[in-house]
Amino acid sequence: MTYEELLITIEQKLEQKEFQQEFRDGLHIGRKLAIVTIAHAMIDIGINLETIIKIVVLSQNKLEQIAD
Repeated sequence: MTYEELLITIEQKLEQKEFQQEFRDGLHIGRKLAIVTIAHAMIDIGINLETIIKIVVLSQNKLEQIAD
């Protein structure tokens, strides 16, 4: 492997790692948006706030376990 090929390989690996991190960040934002959307829907149908908070906290913990 030449020096130039090595540099290209390193660059590709760094770009791939950056893409993967941005993808994970996007998934994290998507999960938060989904929880907010669901909470709004629960408010709209009349579920009390205490119950919504419990559901959201339990859901968020479960999502984090799945993500890990």
